[in-house]
Formats: sequence, C-alpha cells, structure tokens
Amino acid sequence: MAREIVISLGGKASRFNFSKVSRQKMYGMKKTVVVDGDGEACDRGLIPMDGDVVIPKGGTSTIYIDDDFQMFSRKDLDMFGPDGEKLEIRPSTLGEEQEARFVDPQQILDHSISSVYALTPSEIDDGTSRKLKEGGILETAFNYYAGYSPSTLFIMESPEGLFGLVGEPTGFEYCSQDVTEAVMVEEADEDDDIFGYRATDPARGEAWTEEQDLRVSWLRFERRILVLDF
Repeated sequence: MAREIVISLGGKASRFNFSKVSRQKMYGMKKTVVVDGDGEACDRGLIPMDGDVVIPKGGTSTIYIDDDFQMFSRKDLDMFGPDGEKLEIRPSTLGEEQEARFVDPQQILDHSISSVYALTPSEIDDGTSRKLKEGGILETAFNYYAGYSPSTLFIMESPEGLFGLVGEPTGFEYCSQDVTEAVMVEEADEDDDIFGYRATDPARGEAWTEEQDLRVSWLRFERRILVLDF
C-alpha cells in the first residue's frame, strides 16, 4: 500500500497521494555520461589509500567512524539540541494522521521552502475541500523519514491543483533603522540678534536705551547694504 499524507481537521480525516515536483520533471534535464572503450556507461568509484578495494558511489555515506577509527551503526548516534538536551527521534508522518489547522498566508513567507509535492486526494472532507478552494492554507507536521526535527507542510490549492509545500522556519526577525525623534529649534527673530548682539542687555537683562536702539538700527541698515553690495 502506497504511503499517504494523512491530516485531521476538526476530527475529520483527509488523505493525499503525493508526487514530488522537480525542475527535471517539468523541464527535463541533461546528463553527462562517461563511457568506456565499448561505449558502456561507467560508474564512479573510490579507491582508498591501500588500493585493495573499489568503493562504489554512495558506499561511504552509511559508514561512521569514531575517534579510534572503529566503524559503528547510524542507529548508535545520538542527537542533542542547542540546550544540550538529548533529542528523541520522531517517526515518519506518512500514513499517520496529523493534526492540521488553517493559517495566515504570512506563515509561508516565514518559512524557507525546500520541497513541493503535487497532491491527489484519495479521501477528503467536504469542509476541508471547500476551504481550500476558497484560498485557505493548511499547516501540519511532516517527516518523510524518521528524524529529530519534523518539517512544516503547507497544503494549498491553485488552478493547477493541490500542492504541498515543505519548509523550515527562517527565524528571521524584521528590523528597521532607528529613527531619532525630530527636535524643533526656534530660529531667532531678526530683530533679536544683530551680529551676535541681542535686543536686551545680557548683563543686566534690560532693554536697550533709545540711543542703543538707534545704533542697532544703523547696524541693521549697514548689514543690509553690505548684503546687497556683496
């Protein structure tokens, strides 16, 4: 029996067959093939330092070696989180019912999408189908293989059909340049500041005398002439 994506919304289950969407399937691909003298395709291999064996492609991906150069199985590995706590392995979600909920489209923008699947419902609840057709976006957990950190699956519908988008949270926090508060500065009135002299005596806090007012007026008149001549 083919594995399916199974979700539950409001206690009602929906099942989807899925097929990965890739650029190769959509646009095709080109591949360079190395052949021998007889025109047969060659397989890539690895020859170790001692040179007594040939390791085929992928032959080292399942080998783990400790500090003493002893091999051990992948199942003997442990995973620890940033806080130092040991993480428990999570089983695959395929074929297992997962709780789902409708979310805001902003949720997708906060994720980095790594895989896209074309979905074909083998069983879908009427209410779920109606909300998807109206533009709703479902969010649920997704783990293709057993692992320590399940991804997020978004299910949405477009004119081309149903699609599932698998991604991880980006963790980015939006920020902006700090803006300082504008400070309003009142400009001094022309009559209050004449070449650095104010219309009141700063030493005594008194207004200019009539004679001083005439002197200030003459300075103001001279300044205007100088400005015009310049």
